[in-house]
Amino acid sequence: MANKKFKSKIQADAGVLITSETASRALVLDGSGNVISSATTATEIGYVSGVTSSVQDQLDAKADASDVTALVTLSGVAAGETDLGTFSGSIIPDDSDIKEALQALETEIEGLPSPFFYAGTWAASTNTPTLADGVGTSGAVYYVSDAGTVDFGAGDIVFAAGDRVVYNGTTWDKWDTTDAVASVFGRVGAVTAQSGDYNTSQVTENTNLYFTDERAQDAVGTILVDSSSIDFTYTDATPSITAVVLPAGVDHDALANFVANEHIDHSTVVLSGATNGGIATTIGDITASRSISVDITNAVAETSADNADLILIYDNSATAIRKMTRSNFLSGIAISSAGDINETPFSLANNQAAAADVTGLAFAAASVRGFKVLASVEIDATTDTYETFELVGVNKNGSFDMAVESVGDDSGIVFTVTSAGQVQYTSTNNAGFVDGTIRFRAITTNF
Repeated sequence: MANKKFKSKIQADAGVLITSETASRALVLDGSGNVISSATTATEIGYVSGVTSSVQDQLDAKADASDVTALVTLSGVAAGETDLGTFSGSIIPDDSDIKEALQALETEIEGLPSPFFYAGTWAASTNTPTLADGVGTSGAVYYVSDAGTVDFGAGDIVFAAGDRVVYNGTTWDKWDTTDAVASVFGRVGAVTAQSGDYNTSQVTENTNLYFTDERAQDAVGTILVDSSSIDFTYTDATPSITAVVLPAGVDHDALANFVANEHIDHSTVVLSGATNGGIATTIGDITASRSISVDITNAVAETSADNADLILIYDNSATAIRKMTRSNFLSGIAISSAGDINETPFSLANNQAAAADVTGLAFAAASVRGFKVLASVEIDATTDTYETFELVGVNKNGSFDMAVESVGDDSGIVFTVTSAGQVQYTSTNNAGFVDGTIRFRAITTNF
């Protein structure tokens, strides 16, 4: 994934959350300049709070020859000695010096058994090697190589291959490790769902899930059991807007969607809100419309009303499905702001040291309040570079301000904006420069 580069300073008026790093750790820069969490904890940093001089100097100042002499006298071991003698004894007397205490402690530690150790494999089917309660080394663990039922002296215990049997010093106990899920869909580890894991016959339906034709038909009314009972044929006769009135009792919203989905080649756009998603209150003789579908029967792929052939609209006030031409429909939709800028190319200059206008990329100080620009830079040189910028600006009572971020190569392009709303650029010297292009488009909000 490409890195996003911020060309202007970042000001975080709220906290900064780095979820990929370990919490309560000091942040450092690694060899590549990335911010990472270090091994130093917040608690450890707190230990040096209030330090006014070098910690090492303070430690060195504490070292005193008299301290070493006192320790030698107390322990009975010369300074620098590596041999503390042969340890013996099984208890630590109250009046022991340090050397005697260490000797006694080592003896006690040596006498402790290992808490657990692997003893090998064990066949439950034949009790081989033979295991019985009261006999064994505490902490011994065997891997069960095959299934079987064994009585160690306290009753039958059933084992499966893969279980463990361990001696607690008195009895042999079973460690059951075979009840865990071995795999999911043949996959082990952190399993995530994949396409094909389930089909509809394995899913329990709720009231809002429509997996069957019958459920869908019930949802839009019994009229859909035989859709041929309604004539969905439309003509281009004048006037350009025609309608089919739906019978009473039919779920009109759902039926409108069904007609759009099943009877023409189309894309669907859902409109909502009191203003009908931007559609005028009246378009032709249509009012209070809800959903539209776009007829895309021509060869050119169409995904919106902008280049549709015909529009189907469900008229809520007349409970009818109506048809209109694209031009009549678009006449009622506000699709842009007056200051918006369509995609425009601009040829950039190499080694442009002084800020120069990006022709066509300017915003009227008298009308534009805010803007967002998507600008892509392509430079043909010895090393080709590609970078995409996002410029976000605001008009503060006649003076523009702008923030810049980008992703891709470092093209050497720097964007600025004048107080009058003209976007400008500078460029670095690119070896082997042939040409460079800035392609930009902008959306705006007005006063």
